[in-house]
Amino acid sequence: MTRNAVKRLLILAFSAAILSGAIPAPCRAAGERPLDVMLVLDNSMSMRKNDPSFLSRELVKNFIEGLPGDAACGMVVFGAKASLAVDLTPLGDEGAADALLGGLKKVDYSDRFTDSPAGVERALYELTQKGRQGASRILVFLTDGIVDTGDKAEDARKRDWLLSDLAGECRKQGIRVFGIAFTEEADYELIQALASRTYGAYYRALSLDEIEGIFDSIQKAALEPPAPAAPAAGVTPPAPAASK
Repeated sequence: MTRNAVKRLLILAFSAAILSGAIPAPCRAAGERPLDVMLVLDNSMSMRKNDPSFLSRELVKNFIEGLPGDAACGMVVFGAKASLAVDLTPLGDEGAADALLGGLKKVDYSDRFTDSPAGVERALYELTQKGRQGASRILVFLTDGIVDTGDKAEDARKRDWLLSDLAGECRKQGIRVFGIAFTEEADYELIQALASRTYGAYYRALSLDEIEGIFDSIQKAALEPPAPAAPAAGVTPPAPAASK
């Protein structure tokens, strides 16, 4: 058995133990705010080239199961359009873990296009409508490409919409975006700008082994107060609004 195969079996065994209750999910430290997370996952065909064995699904599962026991989590899957795969649900609710695992099965890398702004908008709406008062709210945005709707003019319009209206609304609502780019072909400028404008962070994961450590970093950063990004010259950004 190869080292990678052993690693996968260990991840699966640990995940099953948490879901069965044999190993309790971790809890947040005293004084920390609860965490609301929306996962925004790229389902485009190009992802299959970078992850032919669908290992990212196991790593996302591991991330979910490593969240504090009082966290809430939901999932949006996007391609030509965005769909809410799993409502934002407290992980302590009955059936929440099963729903999230079921949502991951919808990530099959079958979509021809990559409408990432639609994915972010759908997740933003879910957090603003169902996010808990006083919770730290984040989007974890995982993609390997650029905005691609099949129409270059529409791509440019949606890219601008993402960086202006959607980023502005995230900042207004105190929602931080943590972006993970899968390949060198990804639009790093877009992902970095979106993260910076929402006081989040962006990461480059050029191999699946890197993603696991990135998820750990995101969880740690999400539980800490946001550090405002440096403003553009002559611009003083507003402080993030308190969560509703």
